[in-house]
Amino acid sequence: MEQRFERLSLEQRRSLIKELSDEAQNPMADNPVFASLARTLRRHLVSQPDEIGSQVEDSLSMRLTAKPMSQGHLVQFLNRAFQHRALTNEMPGYEYPIDYSKDEVWELFFDFIAANPDIVWDLNEDLVVREVQTNKSDRYKTFKLVAQMYEKRLGRTPRVLDVGCSLNLGLKQLANSEFFPFKPVELKQNGEIEETSTRQLNTMLMARFAIGKSTGIDIINPITDRDWVRSCSFYPKELLVPRAVMEFDDLIARIDPKISFERFDFTDEVKFEDFKNKIGDTKYDMVTFSTIWYLLSARGRFKMLERAKTVLSDGGIIVGNDFMYMRSSSRDGMAIHENIKGKPYRTVVIDPSSENQKAQEIFVWESGRPTVAVLGTGDVTLDKKSVSVAEAIKLTADHLNQDS
Repeated sequence: MEQRFERLSLEQRRSLIKELSDEAQNPMADNPVFASLARTLRRHLVSQPDEIGSQVEDSLSMRLTAKPMSQGHLVQFLNRAFQHRALTNEMPGYEYPIDYSKDEVWELFFDFIAANPDIVWDLNEDLVVREVQTNKSDRYKTFKLVAQMYEKRLGRTPRVLDVGCSLNLGLKQLANSEFFPFKPVELKQNGEIEETSTRQLNTMLMARFAIGKSTGIDIINPITDRDWVRSCSFYPKELLVPRAVMEFDDLIARIDPKISFERFDFTDEVKFEDFKNKIGDTKYDMVTFSTIWYLLSARGRFKMLERAKTVLSDGGIIVGNDFMYMRSSSRDGMAIHENIKGKPYRTVVIDPSSENQKAQEIFVWESGRPTVAVLGTGDVTLDKKSVSVAEAIKLTADHLNQDS
């Protein structure tokens, strides 16, 4: 960098600095590594503008020009980008994330980056070119639970189209949950664990389950972007859990002949039509979206949903997980939080065959790591009859107990 360019608008800079200050005080996942990074970034953008501060500002300006993003989402994107660099470009004498909860270590790392033009170039690529690629396969437990509720309509081996699949780890775990079991869940009511519903849901999670031939779609190259996906998928403290990292690597290595991958952008109309021509008469029983809607505008999300409906089988459903809230006035019945930090994570179903085709709330999880939830207020349509989520869970668990 030869000089500092004021490419972010004054409003953008103020908003970004405010969000960094908030992250420093209230970091994502309550993690001191991200808090320290936020403090260090803020200093480099405000009180001591230098090469790294200029690089970050210029790169973010280029990104925001090409693809707008809320400042809250932008800070989480910065967390992922710098975690990627710290994992990929190891600074001698320091181990990430163990040593990176101190501001002085991040300062040293910034100096380390500035002294290595190749790393500066890679950081620029992360900030300008890459898309968020979170691949928390345990989130796909929600799709297993929903598929079991709708088994009479979808069949015992539903075909799944997973949009935004990243490395396809979610579909792999969904198809092989007997080898890669999902974490158990707790359901709460009025702040207390509801033992009956909790037992029923965990019965469903432990039951045998299979999917038919299924397809994952994403814009990334699943071979070359593994380190980036790892950086997007783990909070710093999770990287210190060997079992979690090992399971992630094992899922990457696993090959399942029932699961295929198509690389294209689901929002690209031409590419989507090419995909439809390629699959011919093939239809999917479930189209799933796991934590990608928050990256889109409401209009972009609605277009995605309309396209998904065209590849659904008769009686098929759309299932989504995201940091959303229910809003009856919107076309699809939902809206995304402006800043996802600390917000609930919901599972919804959109059922094109039902009278109400807006999103139906199934679960409200405490966080994006779906282990504790309350039941949603939506309806589940079974045998042309709408029932509550609690009733659908009871019927499903009873059916599984009879089969066992």
